[in-house]
Amino acid sequence: MLKKSLAIGVLLCFLATLPVLAAKKITIPKGATVEKVGSGHFRFLLPDKKIIEITGMNIRGKSAGFIGIYDSKKNNQVIATSSKITINSKGVSPVVKVPKGTQYIMIDDDVTWLKVGQKIPRNDYVLIDDDVVWLPIEFVYEPDKK
Repeated sequence: MLKKSLAIGVLLCFLATLPVLAAKKITIPKGATVEKVGSGHFRFLLPDKKIIEITGMNIRGKSAGFIGIYDSKKNNQVIATSSKITINSKGVSPVVKVPKGTQYIMIDDDVTWLKVGQKIPRNDYVLIDDDVVWLPIEFVYEPDKK
């Protein structure tokens, strides 16, 4: 019985020393800027000067292939990386661009006068591949082992 208790104690001590990889979250808040680097590759600059770089981003599929989080205050030092990412956002809305000077558009057989339209504050959204993505966006990731 003593040997069994000792073995369980040693096992618990060993397990306590293993790193725990819990899911972490980072939020792209209102006021963040986005830069399209390439197809599915975006760089977000947060107000606190962190840089979030995403590759393989599929905003409609709520997934990405890789996330890198960097601190621009410390020569872009790596804070975390992950290849296991889920994207949570308030939603995605397709956008239709109309030529400058257009005054009327037709939506579902109804003509709408654009002058009465209300502008949405630029800090409330980012454009990703011609889709409006409402802020904040939350990336949930499992950090890679260092």
